[in-house]
Amino acid sequence: MCDTFVVPPNQTRSGKMIFGKNSDREPNEMQVVEYYPAKDHTANEMLDCTYMSIPQVEHTKAILISRPFWMWGAEMGLNEKKVVIGNEAVFTKMPVNKKSGLTGMDLLRLALERAGSAQQALDIIIQLLTDFGQGGNCGYTKRFYYDNSYIIADSQEAWILEIAGGFWAAKKVLERTSISNRLSIGEDFDSIHPEAIAYARSKGWSKKFKQFHFANSYADRFYSYFSGSKVRHELSKTHLCSVEKIDLKNAMDILRSHQNEKFHPDQSYLMSDVCAHSANSLTRHAAQTCNSIITELDAENSPIAWTTMTSAPCTSMFKPVGMNDGLMKELAPQNGKYFDKQSIWWFHELLHRRILKNYPDLIKPIRREFQILELSLIKDFRQAKSEPDIEILMKESIQKHRQIITKFTNEPTQLKEKSATSWLYNRYWNRINRQAKIPL
Repeated sequence: MCDTFVVPPNQTRSGKMIFGKNSDREPNEMQVVEYYPAKDHTANEMLDCTYMSIPQVEHTKAILISRPFWMWGAEMGLNEKKVVIGNEAVFTKMPVNKKSGLTGMDLLRLALERAGSAQQALDIIIQLLTDFGQGGNCGYTKRFYYDNSYIIADSQEAWILEIAGGFWAAKKVLERTSISNRLSIGEDFDSIHPEAIAYARSKGWSKKFKQFHFANSYADRFYSYFSGSKVRHELSKTHLCSVEKIDLKNAMDILRSHQNEKFHPDQSYLMSDVCAHSANSLTRHAAQTCNSIITELDAENSPIAWTTMTSAPCTSMFKPVGMNDGLMKELAPQNGKYFDKQSIWWFHELLHRRILKNYPDLIKPIRREFQILELSLIKDFRQAKSEPDIEILMKESIQKHRQIITKFTNEPTQLKEKSATSWLYNRYWNRINRQAKIPL
């Protein structure tokens, strides 16, 4: 499950488009942030996606993406042309293709590699959907099939695209908005699949003499409800509307938000928090926020992502990341299935999973440390004069993040562990930790 938002330039303090997303996946599903440079390709070259191969294009653009380590496609990312995309799992009445097709994450990455604008990315996803279809298992250790929706943005405009099987609807974003794991486009779409209305009416999902409503016609209400998406959507909208002008700090707060100020991760039974925490596989699909990304887009500056590179943004910090191949390989090695101290994602899990044992007490000193560093980074970023300056900030931020993890996990006086959770919750996490070979 995930949550994504976008704020147009006229509603941000910086006058830049702001995009943010939490990617919620299984708790051991390490997510890697990586850069791919622009590249020219030979004629008749084929591209291997997650489950199928398709013809490659002549030229692909440089991209910075966040993807689950085992799949080709990406959960979110941006490209050199300042196009940014985030996807959501949505549940519809349409049958899913379990055997082949492009996953929703494949469609996202392909659009980033090929698009020069948000409008072009929208058109590319729709054309790929038409040509190859959508399908394949999107779960890591379990079978999980779904349709997809997207927020697609560049420095000037943003779109919501929602897909149900082979049908789709698109809406241009005029106000700050968010999407979650449910169809949200109603009667106010700007474009729609030419056969979507007729098909829904042939199935009795939409009455002939009533105005057509895409979400009401195609949404699977049962799975949409149990995804907790309605509550999370309302929570993100509340935060988006809480200030007149949104800035980077506000965006970070949104992705860290929980419903309750006295939040404890073992006491929320549905996925009702934007900052998701795994607790069981029955009601939450065993999902937690595995990475978070925020970006500001304008016509002049090089694209930069602010990303935790880790799970649980409430226990982590956002770091500025530019498009630098060598630095990315140095700082974010691609280690996936099992714990590896060299990986910032896995190293942070030492801290994150200890906090979960007594969240209300342990989160306070951690958040103080990270908040001071994060605010300092934002200030230094605003004063950076060049891309090398930003690269230095990126490297220093990851090093300091590692230092804080080491401080709170190596010194017992800094992190007094005690179990303030139920035995069932502890049993669940002990099993998850054993599977990942985490030394806890």
